[in-house]
Amino acid sequence: MWLKGLRLHKYTTMFQQMDYEQMLGLDEIQLEQQGVTKGARRKILQSVQKLRERVDFLRQLEKDVNEQGGIRTTLIELRAMIHTPIRPYPLPGRPEPIQARIDGLTIPTEEIDPEVCP
Repeated sequence: MWLKGLRLHKYTTMFQQMDYEQMLGLDEIQLEQQGVTKGARRKILQSVQKLRERVDFLRQLEKDVNEQGGIRTTLIELRAMIHTPIRPYPLPGRPEPIQARIDGLTIPTEEIDPEVCP
């Protein structure tokens, strides 16, 4: 959904070969070497930068809700955020975090315990 929302879904295969940390470390040179067009590189790098800033952004949203009580803007921002990649997390009983594909899940829904979802 993330890449499709950016109109860059033709690069999905490239992102599926990366883990979350590799994606966050992308730079102009790596994208150019992968054959990504200049305009697409700009969009991807801007979006990846937003992912890097997500924790601080979430803290600011929480602060705004607590101080101002307005939740409408926060909900709009959170709705947009759920369509972006999220770092994989470990499931109970599994020693290593599941490496979810970027822009898609590889975990069968019956294996996800809703009590442990972030």
